[in-house]
Amino acid sequence: LRGVGESARLWRLTLNRQGRTGPGGPPNGLDLVRQVLRAFGCEEGAEPKNWRTAKNWWEQAAAQAHTGAQTNLGHLYYRGQVGPRDFIQARYWWEQAVAQEEAGAMAAIGLTYFSGQGVEQDLNEAMRWFWKAKAHCLDVSPYIASVMKERRRQNMDTAARPGSDT
Repeated sequence: LRGVGESARLWRLTLNRQGRTGPGGPPNGLDLVRQVLRAFGCEEGAEPKNWRTAKNWWEQAAAQAHTGAQTNLGHLYYRGQVGPRDFIQARYWWEQAVAQEEAGAMAAIGLTYFSGQGVEQDLNEAMRWFWKAKAHCLDVSPYIASVMKERRRQNMDTAARPGSDT
């Protein structure tokens, strides 16, 4: 999960890119980021001390279509940091971010297919999501290498089985 400081940095960049900061823009976008940092009493780059508080602020920001908040909510639910793991909610929030071309959410969905947590393991689908994230300039090289390594391992296991004609 991204640290609050990293989320704040990404939200600031997003808000600036969308021209949503400064006079005349909605005051609550960047203000939410500042309130999150104050609420946790932490320095930039630190993890939240209270995940429930983080969830509250991220839900407010996600409702305003902030992809960083949507991606973080997905991670929060996926990891079960505010209750039992909820793969459906995690996927929902990642898909909201993906609809806005958020590469981190694309990679997160790819990881679910790679690990088989919340979905049936599907290395081809994992690779498809990783390539989508890469097309949006996210360095997913380690993920792609992991999928290739797992494919080789599975192919070797299949070839080593008695009666296999491969």
